[in-house]
Amino acid sequence: MTRPRKRRVRKKFLYFILAAASVFAVLGSAGYLAVYSDLLKVETININGNVISNSEEIRSKLAADLASRSLLNRFLGERSLLFWPNGKFKPSGRLLPAVLEMNFEKNWGSKTVTIEVTERKPFGIFCETLCYWFDEEGVLFDRSPEATGFLIAKVKDENRRNLGLNDQIIGKPEFTDNLIQTIKILSAGSILKPKTYVIKNIGLQEFHVLTDGPELYFSLGFIPKDLTKILEAIAKETNIRRLNYIDFRVENRVYYK
Repeated sequence: MTRPRKRRVRKKFLYFILAAASVFAVLGSAGYLAVYSDLLKVETININGNVISNSEEIRSKLAADLASRSLLNRFLGERSLLFWPNGKFKPSGRLLPAVLEMNFEKNWGSKTVTIEVTERKPFGIFCETLCYWFDEEGVLFDRSPEATGFLIAKVKDENRRNLGLNDQIIGKPEFTDNLIQTIKILSAGSILKPKTYVIKNIGLQEFHVLTDGPELYFSLGFIPKDLTKILEAIAKETNIRRLNYIDFRVENRVYYK
């Protein structure tokens, strides 16, 4: 290799080293600004709308959730404004089962993060070994006392599945929805008052309803059409409260005794 050519190669290599050093310097400065500088340091975190979960629990578990989602978040840390997201965010149900979603707003001037929390709303109580509140999605989100009476929908599971927080009362969403919709129909003004919804055998895909009259048998696979009208029609034909059961487990068929 000739001397002029060697000089050109050395110059290119030197330029490459200088360019790389400049890039690293810029990245290092940006990283320092993001992590250590007061310019991007969070001064205040406001958490609103939460009732079930306390604010400190939300903040700490949310920070752990965000840090687990990316290496950049782990590098930045929760003291940086860049760590926190903007807009709507769905947190991990495993860490915050009572929180349905959140909305983030960041004020760069005041260095404030405001988090509006939307929590799951109680729909009924699910009891197996322990009792939990569940929402309209059938998600268990908080411990509850055992309920009696007609005011609160109570679901009892006899399958020993040992469900806990963030589990859904039935594994298949369509089965859960059919159960939820049936609860809504019977709670809206049925001629019979439901006391307890019993998941007898999850393998047979059925549940029973204990009422102030006969026991009702349903399939998890479908919702009987015109359920309220059918019960009213039966009540016109016979003394409905003296029946032993009414069976809706076969689609478009009703059996009672």
